[in-house]
Amino acid sequence: MVRGQEEFSPKEEDFRLLAESLPQIVWITNPEGLNIYFNNKWREYTGLTFEESYGTGWVKPFHPDDRGRAWNAWSEATQRRAVYSLECRLRRADGAYQWWLIRGVPCVDSKGQVLKWFGTCTDIHELKNAELAVRESRALLRNIIDSTPSNIFALDLDQAFVLLNDAMAKFYGLPKGDVLGKKPSEVFSQEIAQRFYQKNAQVIRTGDAQFEEEEVAVRGESKPRVLLSSRFALRNEEGKVTGLAGVATEITRLRQAEAAAAEAAAVAESARNRMKFLDVAAHELRTPVTALSILLELATRQAARGNPPDSKILDRLREPVERLTRLVLELLDVSRLERGVVGLQRVRTDLTRLVVESVREFQLVAPDRHLICSVPAAPIEMDVDPMKIRQVLLNLLDNAHKYSMIQGSIEVKVESFGRSVRVSVIDQGPGIPPQQLADLFQPFVRGRSDDVTRAGGLGLGLSVCRGLVELHGGTIDVLTGERCGSVFYFDLPKDEDHHDQENTHS
Repeated sequence: MVRGQEEFSPKEEDFRLLAESLPQIVWITNPEGLNIYFNNKWREYTGLTFEESYGTGWVKPFHPDDRGRAWNAWSEATQRRAVYSLECRLRRADGAYQWWLIRGVPCVDSKGQVLKWFGTCTDIHELKNAELAVRESRALLRNIIDSTPSNIFALDLDQAFVLLNDAMAKFYGLPKGDVLGKKPSEVFSQEIAQRFYQKNAQVIRTGDAQFEEEEVAVRGESKPRVLLSSRFALRNEEGKVTGLAGVATEITRLRQAEAAAAEAAAVAESARNRMKFLDVAAHELRTPVTALSILLELATRQAARGNPPDSKILDRLREPVERLTRLVLELLDVSRLERGVVGLQRVRTDLTRLVVESVREFQLVAPDRHLICSVPAAPIEMDVDPMKIRQVLLNLLDNAHKYSMIQGSIEVKVESFGRSVRVSVIDQGPGIPPQQLADLFQPFVRGRSDDVTRAGGLGLGLSVCRGLVELHGGTIDVLTGERCGSVFYFDLPKDEDHHDQENTHS
């Protein structure tokens, strides 16, 4: 409270000079709480005249959602002779609302009687926006972490959990809310906790990251699960280790698939076609595995420097993990295509973005190759199976990479033609002789070239591509000639509503 006039009695001219010099809005009320003074900043900001603002007119510029609580808080303050403090939105002269901190204190005489109320309004709009941005960023990061199918955790130096995502809580069957603040020995079985503690302690002690494949026994399951895990130290700005974080991706199905493939190969060793199919399956798995390893390394390096993982890296990390999981479940695509039992999981997809992401993914496995991506600026929304379209494009890119000189560039182009969209992969290789074209998309047919030595595989890729494109109602073909490069392209039909919309826009 501001004590009596004996202690605070400036001249009126001096007070007005002070009030007009302050960056805040300054106001005064009588003992009953009715406004009797505003400095000019009130009028400049609200656009209200002083006559409109005196008395109870001060509530006029308050946001409708804030007006009630502002009035109630003021009434309570005047009744209790207490400090008035409130954050609310005030309407600017142009109609826009901004956040303000409004504070007022009573000035009392020696007998405790309120003489006047003095207060200010301080502009905190930028501060509120900054707070909102921080909350949204934290919520986005939390959403990314919890949406990632990999297990993610963080510990302090005492190995108490400070972060645990939904995937890890579900993996171990833990109540997520009860884990934070606890140590591994309090949430895991003795065997898991001891191994978990030892691995973490080594990272904290040395500061060096760890990468490994490990088997983990999960409560209630007879067989262990397999994880591809990484642990890395967390550091502050001075480089001191403050804890550690870890990412673990379950590859149980992948290892099971590999074991099943090995068993099938042993049983059907004499079946040449079956062996070729298994080799192709392993080839298709290699690309997302390599991309996943690189993205994990990028995220680990950022965390090792004390920075939180880049949300873009986490976002890109999720996709190869999901593709890898689905590829494991689709190892028998070739035989299913031949039997006509392969289905599509169509989702609304921006084909332009899908192509760009696929080219970026392939660049990771062919860093020395010059790739050009030519796509329309506007999204092309289509109902397709993104995993299978990505598989087709990566296969065509891989073929272009293998069958052309490393010095040549490869261009991927997306074009819209009436009722279809064309995706082309253009290389500067030696081209394909006419006698090879007739059977090019048949199983076990592989192109031959005397100019390159990197060509490998068993000739199932283009056959798979044809089957997947035709499942979408599209076609695939090639334009080529000897010594003039090749253009492999596939056309996908547009959705009827998308085509009609384009015609309307035209």
